[in-house]
Amino acid sequence: MASFLAELIRRNVFRSAALYLAAAWLVLQVADLVLDAFNGSPTIMRGLIVAFTIGFPVFVLVSWFYDLRGTRLVKDTGRPNDASRGLSSRAVNATIVILVILAAGIFSYSQIQSNPDPVSVEAPPSAVADSGTTIAILPFANISNDPADEYLADGMTEELLNVLISVPQLRVTARASSFAFGNDQKDVRTIGKQLGVGHVIEGSVRKEGDELRIAVQLVSTSTGQSLWSAIYDRTLSQIFDVQKDIAERVSGTLQLSLFSDPAPIIRRTSPEAYTAYLRALHQYRTGGRDNYAEAVTNLETALELDDQYAPAWTLLSSVRQNQTVIGAVDYAEGHEMAREYIERALAIDSNYAYAISSRAWLAMSYERDFVLAARYFRRALELAPNDAAILSNQAVLARLLGRIDRAIELTNRSIAQNPLSGSAFSNLSDQMYQGRRYADAIDSARRALQLAPGSPNAIVNLAVTQIFAEDPAAALQTIAAYELPFYSLFVKALAHYDLGDLPSADAALGTLTDEYADERAAYIAAIHAHRGNTDDAFAWLQRAIDERQRTLAMRTDPLFENLHDDARWQRVLEQLGLSEQQVAGIEI
Repeated sequence: MASFLAELIRRNVFRSAALYLAAAWLVLQVADLVLDAFNGSPTIMRGLIVAFTIGFPVFVLVSWFYDLRGTRLVKDTGRPNDASRGLSSRAVNATIVILVILAAGIFSYSQIQSNPDPVSVEAPPSAVADSGTTIAILPFANISNDPADEYLADGMTEELLNVLISVPQLRVTARASSFAFGNDQKDVRTIGKQLGVGHVIEGSVRKEGDELRIAVQLVSTSTGQSLWSAIYDRTLSQIFDVQKDIAERVSGTLQLSLFSDPAPIIRRTSPEAYTAYLRALHQYRTGGRDNYAEAVTNLETALELDDQYAPAWTLLSSVRQNQTVIGAVDYAEGHEMAREYIERALAIDSNYAYAISSRAWLAMSYERDFVLAARYFRRALELAPNDAAILSNQAVLARLLGRIDRAIELTNRSIAQNPLSGSAFSNLSDQMYQGRRYADAIDSARRALQLAPGSPNAIVNLAVTQIFAEDPAAALQTIAAYELPFYSLFVKALAHYDLGDLPSADAALGTLTDEYADERAAYIAAIHAHRGNTDDAFAWLQRAIDERQRTLAMRTDPLFENLHDDARWQRVLEQLGLSEQQVAGIEI
């Protein structure tokens, strides 16, 4: 045994093995750096590792029979005292040292740049302390070869946002505002100023079969400095671990305590169910009759695979509610399905803030149970106090109850999290209108249209407010610029009446009555109320109530002011659950 070991040493087998390993390590470090720079496939790296593993025993075997002398391989003579062997050994030693130094240098550089393990790169304490605890998650780029994988990049962004919202000390910009920069290459400093945040998270997702490469970094918007970054080579089944790790490392870098009880932060399911869910989420966000139908199909698939996945039940409830709004499903049938689905979600996870908020919306908009709605909204905000969508939805309830100042306060809090949301400013415009602050309502509506050109709600808010600001001609100009058949008739019926053009006003009201009585009876009632036709107004309101059609903000809408002194007005409010006695004890 001793003689065999001596022969291995004499033939430089150990040095050759070390040389091979050092060279292989250097090549792999260079390859990893290049692949990172060009978003290369993880398959290439795995192929190199396999090739070097197979080549190792071959190289060692060759070193037994041959010696490297200069640039030539020379067959071993078997002589124990070969001077050229000594020269060869010193050359191999020097080469090994050089290769190890180069590989270690490249490895250290790659760790600093991308942290593939991942390993945190901590920023100087001053950089973290000065930048605050506000953050926006920019849409992750889809760098897969298939553009259809966009759903995965968007879903990864949104799910990470939902996780970070659970950090109590962190104010996270809402999706609508952060996604406004989806195709924008603005500097992070500019983005920080526009969103009012101290940090942004940006990243990319590459999908190849079941393999994922997720690159992510946390950047200070005050300095443009990367505070932490990582690259994750994982499978789809590990995506929840990636989300959790990112949240932990971001939270740690910003020196925050991580999560609050009692909500579980990462809601897990199978890779197949999660893929179907993310596809449905992308279709839901895109909107439209066909996309909603496809979202339902994908969610049904997800729930067949995992009927205990609360986010899928919650999203299915939201899709059904939206389908009723656009007339894709029957109003009552769609809402009953939505209620069943959201109850399933809450039975699975009673601390899921989005499910609780969705249940509150149903209680408010469909059941007209404002006490129940308020209770659910309060609980949702306990779990997610800085969530822009929940704040905005609770503001709608406050407006319906006549708490206009509270509605404005909640909406302003929502805008703080969602400063580029057209819908948030549209809601603020409506609340200013309800509070008779017409100049502010017009300003908010115009801001909404800057952010979301063509928003029907903002257009109607602007036009109706202009009527009450004694400029009905401007209202007609506003509505004429858009193709909104129902709302165009609604505004014309009001504006032409205020201008004294009764034939035009009657024509618009007649068409509105003929075509929309089964859906918008409350709006027809509002026109009659504005004209002072109280009997007709109450008749149309009763129809809206009996048929459970959509109603307006009855307690505060200026359109119904002419009805307030009529005894029937209190009966209408009581039927809607909105009398002073009914709403007095509701805490918002």
